[in-house]
Amino acid sequence: MQYDPITMESEYGQIAVTFTEADHASVLANSFVLRGVDYYVHAHFFRWDDNSWNLRKDKKSLEYMLHISRKFPDTREVSKPAREKIAEVIVSLFNGRVSSWLGQRKEAELSHVAYEVNTRKAKISEKCREIETLENEIATIEQNPKTVY
Repeated sequence: MQYDPITMESEYGQIAVTFTEADHASVLANSFVLRGVDYYVHAHFFRWDDNSWNLRKDKKSLEYMLHISRKFPDTREVSKPAREKIAEVIVSLFNGRVSSWLGQRKEAELSHVAYEVNTRKAKISEKCREIETLENEIATIEQNPKTVY
C-alpha cells in the first residue's frame, strides 16, 4: 500500500507524516535539528481511547515507537536528554496539528480497509482454486481407482 505523506514545516526541520490507518501514523524527519545537532527521527504515533496521540501503542506498553540517530558523519550515541527532548517536541508538534488532518486519516482508514478486504478476497479465490483442484483429483480417482497407486 502506498500513502501520500503530509509535509509539516517546523522550526526543527521538515517532517513527513503518513497515516496508514485512522489510528496510526508514521512520522519521519530526515533532518531534525535540535540545539545545532542534526538527527534522523522516525516515530510511530498511536491514537488512544481518549483521542490523544502517543508514541506507545497503549498505556500499558513500555516501549516507545521512536528511532533517533545522529546524522552522518557524527554517529555518536544520542544522549538521553536529547532523546527525551526530541520525543517531547515530536509529540507536541504532532498533537498540535493532528486535528487538521481528519480527511487524510479517513482516507488512510478507507484505503486500509479496502486493502484488507482485497487481501481476504484473494485468499478466498486461492482456496476456491485449491478446492477445485481437489475435486478434480477426486473425480479422477473415482473414475480410475488405479490412479491412487
